[in-house]
Amino acid sequence: MAFFDRMKDSLTTAGQEVSQKAKNATENVRLGNLIKNNDKMVDKLLYQVGLKYYEAHGQEEGTEYQELFAEINRLKSENAAYQQELDNLAATNRCPQCGFGNNAGAKFCISCGAPLNQAPVAPAQTAPGKCCDKCGALNDVEALFCTECGNRLNTQPAQPMTYTVPEADEVVETTVAEAIPEEAESEEAESKEVESKEVDSEETVTEVDDTQEPVTEKGPACCAKCGAPLEEDALFCTSCGARV
Repeated sequence: MAFFDRMKDSLTTAGQEVSQKAKNATENVRLGNLIKNNDKMVDKLLYQVGLKYYEAHGQEEGTEYQELFAEINRLKSENAAYQQELDNLAATNRCPQCGFGNNAGAKFCISCGAPLNQAPVAPAQTAPGKCCDKCGALNDVEALFCTECGNRLNTQPAQPMTYTVPEADEVVETTVAEAIPEEAESEEAESKEVESKEVDSEETVTEVDDTQEPVTEKGPACCAKCGAPLEEDALFCTSCGARV
């Protein structure tokens, strides 16, 4: 019996010690958290005191904190310069149609081709000449046949077409006549006169086989809407913004 009593007392003592240690650990954690919270509050108050002192005396000279104030001012100036760079990088010309960010000087969106919010731009002056209906090559005004593929050029007056001028909130349509009827009739008369001279002089004219592909390289393509020459692989006309 004495053995069991001693064992019981030992277990009781050990349990009390474990319980006491657990209570002490919990209390230590609680007190440690209180100290940390108070330290954080002290730091906030010190920051407020320092901020108010800097606002009141930051521009004064000869103070004991002059070097610290100078360093603060330098860092603030650097931050202002960095912020300006960020603003410049973020300044993009966003398309009102699809929201794509374009360059500041872009006139048409490179994603969807819609006109951007720009001031009205005058239509680009195209080089005088006739555009071949077959191969798209640009020929002289007085030419009767295409110098690239030999196709007979159109001498009829071109139908008026419209082009759009981009504005801030609207697109204005303006009708432009491509050719003057009197000039077209004069060209047609000259064409008939040349043909009659060729028949009278019995000159041999070699007919062009339309079934054969032209050997020479294609000339620059023209916009079907405004007639402006197009760059290679262009998706939109740089003059009127029409999709190619």
